[in-house]
Amino acid sequence: MKRYIKLLLAAVGATILLLSGCTVPQEDIAEIKLTGPDGAELASISEMTLGESRSFTLEGVPEQVEVGIISSDKKLLQAEYVDGQVQITALGGGSAILTLELSAEENSISKSYEIHIDARRLQAGISLIDSRPILDEQQLEAAFYPEKENLGGATFAQNHLELQASNQATLLFTGFDITDGESAPVEGAVSVRAADNPITFDGTYYLSQDRIILQCPRPGQYTLDLVVSSKGYTDTEVQLQISVSEPSQNIALSAKGFDAYLPTIEVGTSIILDVDTVAEDTQLSAQADGSIVTAAVENNRLTVTAIQEGTGSVTLTAITPGYQDAQLTIPIKSVPELIPMTILADELERNNILHLTEGQTLPLTILNPKEGDLTCEVADPLLLSAIQKGNKLELEALAAGETEIQITCSRNGYSTNTKSVTVIIQEAATE
Repeated sequence: MKRYIKLLLAAVGATILLLSGCTVPQEDIAEIKLTGPDGAELASISEMTLGESRSFTLEGVPEQVEVGIISSDKKLLQAEYVDGQVQITALGGGSAILTLELSAEENSISKSYEIHIDARRLQAGISLIDSRPILDEQQLEAAFYPEKENLGGATFAQNHLELQASNQATLLFTGFDITDGESAPVEGAVSVRAADNPITFDGTYYLSQDRIILQCPRPGQYTLDLVVSSKGYTDTEVQLQISVSEPSQNIALSAKGFDAYLPTIEVGTSIILDVDTVAEDTQLSAQADGSIVTAAVENNRLTVTAIQEGTGSVTLTAITPGYQDAQLTIPIKSVPELIPMTILADELERNNILHLTEGQTLPLTILNPKEGDLTCEVADPLLLSAIQKGNKLELEALAAGETEIQITCSRNGYSTNTKSVTVIIQEAATE
């Protein structure tokens, strides 16, 4: 009986000892080892390649031991412990330390392993392949892969995109292998994705494989963080600097009968130019030098009046909400009044064309009320004879063909007036 009591007391004492904090000795924890698929313990340095995953077994772990696993650089090495297995995945090129934290109450030990990840280095190349006004989502595929370049007003250099508001730009990403210091195109496909960093881009962007479309509705200065990838290479981070400006203003001039951008005006007369701008609410103003010409603008029509002879200028200013202000300066030549001259003949057709027959004669009358000096010149005297008598020309058709008479009237104080008459001569009928 006493023997059974002693056994019972011994069992109770052992239970109390266990409950009172019996732990795994330090030397037992130190015996825990990390082994590979072949059963060999993991060496202090392990070589891996980018993207590779490996599984190791943690052997000899008592139930009381807690296991923690730490990666010194989670961007390079991902690690986790599940059911006795340590899973590691290489995410980037370089070296990282894998640390096992083994503990049982007050006893603990750390084991560290250096993991070297071999990866090629990637450099991102970026080019602007298209820009145009913002398209809706149904048309984005055509913008991702444009049939031809339509760059508009966008420019791109050294990761800096210059774009106008309400426009979009398509950028193409390429990759270059710079592992050995020399740049060579990568053989595999390149892809781009948004980085995890918060962005300051105030717009919309669309990613597709090696391309991105940026849509910028408002002016401002923005940044966009991206990651460029290619299989077997370390990811490359790229930050785009985006400058969005107000769209440029447009001022276009038109007129009937003369060059709107290089007009000539007679002193004392006016011309009217139509002005076309980007919007109906554009505010137009005009300023002239005042000594040669004056200018006024109303209802998108510019009126310029010549004051005295010389070369003057008019500057138009256009202000439209949401657009850059714009100015357009045009030179204007102011000349003396053109001396009047009118050509009359019974058979003179429109556009000053005459039809004659060989041997036919015809008088031309030149009216010049200001009594200017008249001169005339025949382009081909073998076809036509022109004899001047006062303010008349006696024409005689000499041979079949086509020629031209240039008639000039000039006088001091007036601009010279020159007109041409085309003469078409037919062969005389044969009997």
